Amino acid sequence: MRHAWFGIDVMIPILTLLAAALVASDTGGTATFIGTREKKSPAKTEQAAEIDRNAERSLAAGKTDARRWLDQSNKNHLVWKWNKTAALDAVNELHRAGATDVWVASVTNIDRGADELTSHFIVAMPTDAFARTRVFAWIARWEEDAGINPEAHTTDVGQRYVVINTDQ
Repeated sequence: MRHAWFGIDVMIPILTLLAAALVASDTGGTATFIGTREKKSPAKTEQAAEIDRNAERSLAAGKTDARRWLDQSNKNHLVWKWNKTAALDAVNELHRAGATDVWVASVTNIDRGADELTSHFIVAMPTDAFARTRVFAWIARWEEDAGINPEAHTTDVGQRYVVINTDQ
């Protein structure tokens, strides 16, 4: 009687190990458990980079801490479609939610230079996941209240900044 060492009892464990190795070596993600993968989306990475580049260009052109710019002593500072109290409340709520910083950018001189107007607030996003969730929840509520098309709502794609434009 001849015994085959390459029988079903040996083949199934070998095939299982090979399948596990293929799943774990998938370059599209990381295998945490066999059959469970987290996909890395290159589109999200590119989208985050584009958002950050645009925000950094605005910041490089000139930025001011939003709380300081909105201070009541600055009577000539105006926010498009918001009163200063509502704008300052929004900035304080963003900070309480976990925003690292909030800046005013893209300031325009109006009324022959006597007044300054902005519609751009740039929010530095926290790295802590829970704080990011709170900040994005605040932004979602604001976008809903502002009547922004739900398809255009801001989502977390890993960006470092979010630009809030009150001219929406």
